[in-house]
Amino acid sequence: MPQFPRSAIGNLAELEEGQIALSGFVVQHDKGLYVRLSRLESATAFADFVNRVIATGLYFRGLDYPQFLALLFDNPIGSRDDAGKEVFLAADITSFRPERQALYKACRITPGEAAYLFEPLYCEAQSDPELLDQGDHPARSAKGQQRFETRIFLDIDEFIAAAWAKGVRFGIDVAAVREGIELEKPELRVVARDRPYVPGKDAEIVELAPGLHRNNAPRRLLGDRVDLCQFETRYPQVAAGLRLIKKNPAPGRRGRA
Repeated sequence: MPQFPRSAIGNLAELEEGQIALSGFVVQHDKGLYVRLSRLESATAFADFVNRVIATGLYFRGLDYPQFLALLFDNPIGSRDDAGKEVFLAADITSFRPERQALYKACRITPGEAAYLFEPLYCEAQSDPELLDQGDHPARSAKGQQRFETRIFLDIDEFIAAAWAKGVRFGIDVAAVREGIELEKPELRVVARDRPYVPGKDAEIVELAPGLHRNNAPRRLLGDRVDLCQFETRYPQVAAGLRLIKKNPAPGRRGRA
């Protein structure tokens, strides 16, 4: 496979077969594709775009996987401190050719994790050159074989796309996958893990100042009368710099699989 496959991004007005038009929140610069957060209209907009890319037979080349997960699961809709903020997504979108797709098996999914059986792959030296992804790997012959064969290497970006298509959409261990691709003998390795949820509770206000207690009850006057315009205790005179209260945020966390 060439070092930089041909881009599959097309113009909506002249879209060719095998090409895709970018969603309105994805912008293309010289260094790659960026997501403009202010243009995301819903919490599912980015996931819908990813589904469209994979379903078209494409994949993200040079993907920033941590940022990819953040866009999918960390609610970028609510983080618009900078209306013009753009975050890097990937270098490009390119074709995931059927010959390459066939190299990737399904993960073995068990509660809490997914494993993949890595094994060396070979093809005849005269095979389609776009099937190969040699990079810095020299061609080599398969042990025990008389004819010369060339080692085929998987690709991390293709792996992420193939895993997505097969249902693994969170928590891929990129380092473990890269190591698995280099293995010289078959080995089953865990390549993705769920993020367990953390039980939560409501946020709360905690009083810090000693001897002071906030009481919002109406102030009681002489003769068992009540003044509805005053509170019983609203932190009267205190020394400068004394911390009165703090807010403990909700500690829960959503699980991801």
